[in-house]
Amino acid sequence: MSWIRIDRITWAERALWAALVAGAIAPVALMPDAEEVARAYVAAVDQGNVEAAVALTAERFVLNPELDGRLLRKPEARGVLEWRAALHERWRTISWRYNPTQREVHTVVEITNDAWELLDVRPVVEVVLVARNGELVVEQARIESQELRRALAPFLDWAAEERSQELDRVWRERGPRWDAAAAGGLLALLREWRAAEPGVAERPSRGQG
Repeated sequence: MSWIRIDRITWAERALWAALVAGAIAPVALMPDAEEVARAYVAAVDQGNVEAAVALTAERFVLNPELDGRLLRKPEARGVLEWRAALHERWRTISWRYNPTQREVHTVVEITNDAWELLDVRPVVEVVLVARNGELVVEQARIESQELRRALAPFLDWAAEERSQELDRVWRERGPRWDAAAAGGLLALLREWRAAEPGVAERPSRGQG
């Protein structure tokens, strides 16, 4: 009888242990992998869905966007996403490479938005996305578009000369002010520049028929 009792306890213990292990690994099993998180984030950015993009990021998320050398923490990063959405930014994926060991994606995207269309430029940028524990922790512009910087130069020179106060409200020394209101102000300045500058107004942007 004692042998049977011990045997029963042993199997009960095994069942309990199996349940504890299953409970411990279940969240990991249900957690999306890094590539899935990255794809969902790119789709949210492309659709201008700020809430969906933010929901995929960790509390320690940092963003290093195009035209800005800083690492922006989550509150400022949200401003970047709102700036993109206000300008109807779209990302067309050109290439996609996933490194499962590092849990990071290297993707090259062609970027369009209402502002860049007025500059007649569609910058191509390499973006690195890193995910940990089912959440995005880094978005980094690895290789910036020199074409975009060249296209911006005449506009920024004009705005600094003709509309310095308005420019200061939408543009820092190193790049845009990241919020939706600044995006609208930038767009208004770009439209004014196109109308004012000879040779620019006559050339339709790619967004026009």
